[in-house]
Amino acid sequence: MLQHIFAISGIVIILTGAAGVIADAAIIYGIFRFRRLRTIPNIFLANWAIANMLSIMILPTNLGVAMFGLFYEYLCLLVHATVTLHLAALLFGILLLFDWCTAVYYQRISEKLRKRYVTLIATLWSIVLLFYSLSAGLCISDVHYYFTVILFVIVYVINILIVIALQCSRIVQKFKANPITYPNLLTARLTVLTIITLSYLFGTIHLTLSYFDVYARHYNFIFTHIALILSAISVLSSSVVILGVVCWLDKDFRLCLFPKQNDLHERFENEVSEVEDNNKNSSPITYENPTHTVYTNHNNVN
Repeated sequence: MLQHIFAISGIVIILTGAAGVIADAAIIYGIFRFRRLRTIPNIFLANWAIANMLSIMILPTNLGVAMFGLFYEYLCLLVHATVTLHLAALLFGILLLFDWCTAVYYQRISEKLRKRYVTLIATLWSIVLLFYSLSAGLCISDVHYYFTVILFVIVYVINILIVIALQCSRIVQKFKANPITYPNLLTARLTVLTIITLSYLFGTIHLTLSYFDVYARHYNFIFTHIALILSAISVLSSSVVILGVVCWLDKDFRLCLFPKQNDLHERFENEVSEVEDNNKNSSPITYENPTHTVYTNHNNVN
């Protein structure tokens, strides 16, 4: 019975992980292949997809080494690589949320930050690499290294608090006499960021319960196994859901990946976006209603 449960769970995780890798690859391909999609928020999203895809690709090796109990040093390297990549994904999620917030409410700050988007991305990856070197090194040295789990939970809590604050802000605006009108694509971006955050909810709960030995004190095989499967599937399938939502809500993204005509495919492939032609395309797009104006630029609507 247990063997069948493990076999079915393994197949589900493998299929979900494969779908997640394909979805991440599609997001990365679309953003870096088509200039039409190569906006700064999308480049941040592509870096999230890179971190997420690498974490999924490492998982099978991680499980194999843990199952056979071989090479403790390799297990340290793999486990901390997985956690660190998930941490990188959360950090890029926070960066995307901050970018959304400044684009809507603080345009001048947004413009200054977006001019330094390469530096921001390089800094985040450098921090992640240093963190991985430290955490994996402590694990190999058999030193207490639970700060990795604690930091992951802290970053996730920050992430979800920002999402809640931004969503509450949107709801409050609807009841104001002079509400802010959000462009459709900005609303779509916040929806994607909310999905990214919620996808880690089960995983974070599972990690926290494991850290505090809740499973060990109240061990129930079925409950523990279900919690593990739910946390794994929610993370592995997040990119599939995000790809579907992005293609549904963003017409440009949908037409680039699934063009109805070849001329559309070629036009989007060669069309220059503001990331590559920032100085030439300086005219802003202004979204107005009779009572309130949201000022943003071309980068803000993608």
